[in-house]
Amino acid sequence: MKSSRGSCNGICQKCAANVLSSSKVLLPNYAFKPIAEQAIGSNQTIVPQRLNAALDLQWRPFVNFGEFSGRADPVCEIFEEILRVIYDKRAPNRERLERISEDAKRIYLVYTFDCELQNGGFDQLLSNLGAQCIEISAELAKLGLELERDLLQRALSWIPTEIVGGKPSALRRHLVKLMDNEAYCNEVSLLDEIYHSNSRVNETLREFVCTKSTCKIRA
Repeated sequence: MKSSRGSCNGICQKCAANVLSSSKVLLPNYAFKPIAEQAIGSNQTIVPQRLNAALDLQWRPFVNFGEFSGRADPVCEIFEEILRVIYDKRAPNRERLERISEDAKRIYLVYTFDCELQNGGFDQLLSNLGAQCIEISAELAKLGLELERDLLQRALSWIPTEIVGGKPSALRRHLVKLMDNEAYCNEVSLLDEIYHSNSRVNETLREFVCTKSTCKIRA
């Protein structure tokens, strides 16, 4: 969903360059998860990096977190490795989260959460991830990211539970209506500001990776 507020690169440039290596154009600002632009009337150009993530990339068996220690951005590199595992060339739209360990899944969900917020704020997050936000909320709590979880819960409070867990098209229609609601727009703007000023996601994920050096990426 196109955000009415300013946005920045959700994924670090090195990670984006690798994941999007099969794309002809790398834009400086894009939605992390492809969305149906026609359904929300967006003018934003979407780079479908999730479609490209698994193309021509080979996952390695038995990789553990410790192999990335000492790297400049170990969390980003683990995320790249996860993408190689959960996407197939034959079915690039399907996430196969059952292929990864619970610890890798935690990194994947929370890192995705942060990418969406860095790129387009809470309205984009809700539109792109939908029902996955409920699972992300639980993972944030397990990592001790209470502020981030509270902000997510405040954003989710604008959407009935049956819509969050329902069809993506219904969720996007609801979000389109909310964009005409001044109170909602003010609220998500405030949530975005609080998140960008106070989020500890990156530091917490780095600490998590350091304490889980023997954990494997694959289930």
